[in-house]
Amino acid sequence: MDFKRFVQAFSSPAIERNQLGDSWSAKAPVLGTEVNDRPCVLLVGENLRSGFLRQLVEQANTVFYFASNAEEGLRLQNQLKEKHARVRVVTVLKSPPPEGSFTGIALLDITGGLAEAFDARPGSYFLFGPEGKLVARGRRAEAAPIASALLHTCATCGSLGVFRQLDASA
Repeated sequence: MDFKRFVQAFSSPAIERNQLGDSWSAKAPVLGTEVNDRPCVLLVGENLRSGFLRQLVEQANTVFYFASNAEEGLRLQNQLKEKHARVRVVTVLKSPPPEGSFTGIALLDITGGLAEAFDARPGSYFLFGPEGKLVARGRRAEAAPIASALLHTCATCGSLGVFRQLDASA
């Protein structure tokens, strides 16, 4: 067996980590690229914080999920937990959820600039590995394909078990 060819085949995606049938504009982030850093407003539990996109994807597998409402983000987070997927879910919302109704991490995209930069629509997701590179994307956020892409990412980059929770008290 040609060990070098085996390692290369294992290290590169067997299939492109786009869901089949998805189409993206030229402005959408390309698989393998790092997240472009930009300031953002975060809602962590009940606390508003300012931050940068790059901080959200450092040292942890992270999904940006462009949701219609906060409940969708929490639903995806729970489905991924059921699949034992160790991933931080950041729900991207156009407006803050009602007070007291959200316990996760939300990125507020009031102007729609982030959705435009990512060519995202409600239901789109972007999975970033712990090094901040885009490893999967799709137009329909479902736990199974995200968990599958996450397993592939962990196997190829050695990040299995890497997970850092954002500290709501910081």
